[in-house]
Amino acid sequence: MKTYLVTYDLNKEGASYTKANELVIKAIKAAGSCIHCLTTTYVVRSNYTTATQLSDFIRKNMDSNDHLLVTQLCNDRNGWLPQVKWDFINASPACRTCN
Repeated sequence: MKTYLVTYDLNKEGASYTKANELVIKAIKAAGSCIHCLTTTYVVRSNYTTATQLSDFIRKNMDSNDHLLVTQLCNDRNGWLPQVKWDFINASPACRTCN
């Protein structure tokens, strides 16, 4: 299982944004266990073996003018988050490529 940082921007307004955002969140949650960190940012522990695979899975719920960033989360990390979110992140398996 790998841990990914997933962040996105949807280029929609009003009801269209709400519906599209619900679909993207549903896809993120279906990809594995996750925690919502910031407005459109999640940390996801998933069985997808590459960021490309996870990105392709989520992109099915997005339009071509939306934006998505999926990157493997490694040990060198810092920020200002509630402890429960850090607990989730720190319980993630280590990223071998970053050690």
